Amino acid sequence: MQTLSNEEIECIAAVRSFKERFDTTFVPAHPFMDGYALAVFADCAKVVPVTQVLRGGPNFNRIFLDPGYSSLIVSQAIDLGGESDLVTIMRVIRRTNDQALPSQKEVKRATKASVTFIHRVEDLQTEWLLRGLSSTHH
Repeated sequence: MQTLSNEEIECIAAVRSFKERFDTTFVPAHPFMDGYALAVFADCAKVVPVTQVLRGGPNFNRIFLDPGYSSLIVSQAIDLGGESDLVTIMRVIRRTNDQALPSQKEVKRATKASVTFIHRVEDLQTEWLLRGLSSTHH
């Protein structure tokens, strides 16, 4: 069994803390919104409207989500592997926060984790929609 570093433990705890708050207090998006995003920082994650400008301060990675995706789907994506995607992004930001220009390798690692997370959400949304369609045709 692999021993986790303090950095990994801190990032996992931050993602789990975010998910707990997200599960209990987030109001689901609806089609009239422009959408929302997960803003992932070195030590936390937050839900922000896509129109919110985040200026100054630490680096972050914003993952845009379709306004039609319910918070339940996003939460389930975190449970089904997305936690590791968000932890990867946090760890990259921690390593690159004080760099004027992060390496291409680090940028690609964070981008890949973001895209993987979005695919998890999209796949769950598609599965949910297909399940809903199949139940109406029986």
